[in-house]
Amino acid sequence: MAITEPAIVERDDMGCWHHPDLPVYEEGDTPEETVEQWRKRVGIEIHRVDAEDDMDEEAFEEAWDGGGWLGWEPSKPAGDGWHLIAINDTEDGPMAWWARPVKEAA
Repeated sequence: MAITEPAIVERDDMGCWHHPDLPVYEEGDTPEETVEQWRKRVGIEIHRVDAEDDMDEEAFEEAWDGGGWLGWEPSKPAGDGWHLIAINDTEDGPMAWWARPVKEAA
């Protein structure tokens, strides 16, 4: 399987998940390539969805107070070919990342 293909989403008890082919860096790691370089190398485009913008205010507050995001189903971007590559709780709140293969130029 490659990051350009969907994977089975099995979220943890906090509602987080990442694609098995997504590089994961520990805090303090310095990746050799930037996200943009990696994205171009593997041939995907990425779209980020912020939970705060994607959920109604009441649902967001309930999830925030409850300490988990299992009930959040991130909205898929418009267009074809998108698949989820990560749902993470960040310093800026929960976010989901969608990817799709870059279309070849005609």
